[in-house]
Amino acid sequence: MPLLPLSNHNDLQRLRLSDDRRQVQPSDGVGGVAASGIIVGMQNTYNSLSHPAGGGGPATASQLRRGGDNRRNLAAWRRPEQQDAAIPIVSVRNLRKVYPNKGGVKVAVQDVSFDVYPGEIVAILGPNGAGKSTTVECVAGLRAADGGLISVLGVDPQTNPEIVRENLGIQFQEAQLHDKITVEEALNLFASFYPNPANVDNLITLLGLEEKRKAGFKSLSGGQKQRVNIALALVGKPKIAILDELTTGLDPVARRETWDLVAKLRDAGITIILVTHFMDEAEYLADRIIIIDNGLVAASGSPASLIAAHPEANNLDDLYVALTKSDSARDLQGVLL
Repeated sequence: MPLLPLSNHNDLQRLRLSDDRRQVQPSDGVGGVAASGIIVGMQNTYNSLSHPAGGGGPATASQLRRGGDNRRNLAAWRRPEQQDAAIPIVSVRNLRKVYPNKGGVKVAVQDVSFDVYPGEIVAILGPNGAGKSTTVECVAGLRAADGGLISVLGVDPQTNPEIVRENLGIQFQEAQLHDKITVEEALNLFASFYPNPANVDNLITLLGLEEKRKAGFKSLSGGQKQRVNIALALVGKPKIAILDELTTGLDPVARRETWDLVAKLRDAGITIILVTHFMDEAEYLADRIIIIDNGLVAASGSPASLIAAHPEANNLDDLYVALTKSDSARDLQGVLL
């Protein structure tokens, strides 16, 4: 998919969400269909990657919590201009999406409503076919919604998708490049589509791809390919990044390295929507979680608040299973018990 020429915008302040705002919220709704293997990089303001490498300064609270020096490879990182943390950067209300299906329609998204605030990592969880990918594609303006309202930085992606694409980058579950294209060539190619792209050398350093910069895409491991995919989504310097099934198929070491990378991106000021099947991934990374089933949001809140609101659940896995159990599974349970 070709990238659109994009313009520059101001940075957003990285603001950590206070505990009182990360409370359980009323059930809304989500749904979707798996995305195809494409990467859409979109112009945003990731200024830390635009300048020569540097850094330093005191560690953030997130750095101390995760034990990583998240500034080390962020180029000339600075705090973006402050923005009101109470104003959502993404807002979705009553989203609906249907697809033709054997003479009728398949409802992929029934009724989705949620907000994402500046500086958050929000994880969207749900079983296959629940509507996760369709939802984020509508948010990005890549699919036409059949109902509801969406706002991204105050812009409707359904009517002005090109403006949204100036502020948002997407990494989908699967993406393929030509076998022989090198990491450096791919990043330079994608950077050429933008008037003010990220610094490719700094991006390679941030993603830990220095030793693979001259390697062909085919020769990379699964984890390394995912890092390239993330880099391509970030080359436009996004304010918002959507990461879809980021660690599917990766070994445990590669998964943990990818988690650390996502934490660095959030600490650099990028707001992240993370679509995942993995409870441990969501619990480790997310400020808030949206659990969906059958095209509807079953629960929304911080991991701790969700578990506290459901005494029957000992952990996030128990809560997820209870909330997303299929009708047939419930019927079988009734027969067996």
